[in-house]
Amino acid sequence: MFRLSFLLFAWLSLVSGSGIVVAEDYDLSWQPDDARWVSNDLSVQIEGSLKITNREGGNESLPLKLIAKYRFDERPLPGTGRDALAYRAQRVFRAAGSRVTVKEKVTTSILRARRGEIVAQLRSDGINPYALSGPLTPEEKELLKTPLDSIALPTLLPTHRVAIGDEWSPPEWAAQSLLGIEAFIKGKLRCRLEVVDGDLATVTFAGLIEGADDGARNSIEVSGEFQYQLKDQIITQARLVRKEQREVGPVAPGMTVTVSALLQRRFAEEQPGKATALEEIALNPQPSLLSMELAGPNKTALVCPPDWKLFHGTDQIVILRLVRDGDLLAQCNITVAPKVSPGEHTPDEEFVADVRSNLSDRLVSMDDIGVAERSDGMRILRILTTGKVDELDMEWRYYLLTAPDGRQLAILYSMKTPAAPSTVTGDELLLQSLRFE
Repeated sequence: MFRLSFLLFAWLSLVSGSGIVVAEDYDLSWQPDDARWVSNDLSVQIEGSLKITNREGGNESLPLKLIAKYRFDERPLPGTGRDALAYRAQRVFRAAGSRVTVKEKVTTSILRARRGEIVAQLRSDGINPYALSGPLTPEEKELLKTPLDSIALPTLLPTHRVAIGDEWSPPEWAAQSLLGIEAFIKGKLRCRLEVVDGDLATVTFAGLIEGADDGARNSIEVSGEFQYQLKDQIITQARLVRKEQREVGPVAPGMTVTVSALLQRRFAEEQPGKATALEEIALNPQPSLLSMELAGPNKTALVCPPDWKLFHGTDQIVILRLVRDGDLLAQCNITVAPKVSPGEHTPDEEFVADVRSNLSDRLVSMDDIGVAERSDGMRILRILTTGKVDELDMEWRYYLLTAPDGRQLAILYSMKTPAAPSTVTGDELLLQSLRFE
């Protein structure tokens, strides 16, 4: 036994002397219980083109450019489930805004100060943000869904110790969460520990993913890197380049774009003064906080359930769509109707005649015509109809809303039949929240 031990020692000495060294490995783990506040600065640039369907039914390409900047402090919150649902954060924004140029039209969007405290919940389809003080607008929700989110990055970290040059593939849900797509079809994201310089580890990632979002197929080529501080176990900087091609869908236009994003992070010098205490943040928010606050035509406002999407909006018409798994389940058109004298309304028979004329030979039945008046004085005329479009059974619900001052809205709620349970009462939920301001 002594002789064998001696030989083993001699062999180890020879190996050591020959320059063969066991590679050092590192712990790049995520610390969900670290409640320290982290300051984030994020900048995003997008260039490319939008593809829309024009009035003639053909595709039209419009040049697109976006610049967005964000400054916020955040800290982790307890997760609400497994995988993506384990990642959640409380955020206090100092600034969030974007400037979008499509062809020659410029649109700006900012996060309102009174909605500046946000809970960001990671899901398999990306970030689901909501404000603790009330519903966000569609523009605010889109603004807060960034292409390089700080709580999505930890999903790329390895689940085991790694050495320089080691590679690993995050699970599919992690790649899907980082890219913020509703469906993952195929592809893989690869990560690699490139170098460790003192206390700073650099990880690169790249991949080609095919998926679907808002009912449209997309192809995404992504690459980037992030720096991980070993001592404090925090990602301090990240860069991302994303090249995406998306088809025209039922809710959003198609696009061919290149996205560049830079995220810089550091521990905050102090806690934000207006932050809600951790124990006061519910694990599951009230449904009203997940809803969408929308400015309607004719100086109206309404609150939409979270699964509805704004398809089109002007000062004359708003179009909302309910899309699930790529299928258009329902649509709601809200349009300005002619104003009448205070206390008056468009004659019911005139509106009924307009409905018959609009549906023409598509109309099968007009089952129910009723009138109701709300406590705020709004008069509601409702007409329920059924019909067919290309052998597809449809139900159309028409409404004429009249305010005491004579302003009017016409609403058309369309859905296929038999209808999904969530669409049957969709019009009632929208009407309950709608008000003339």
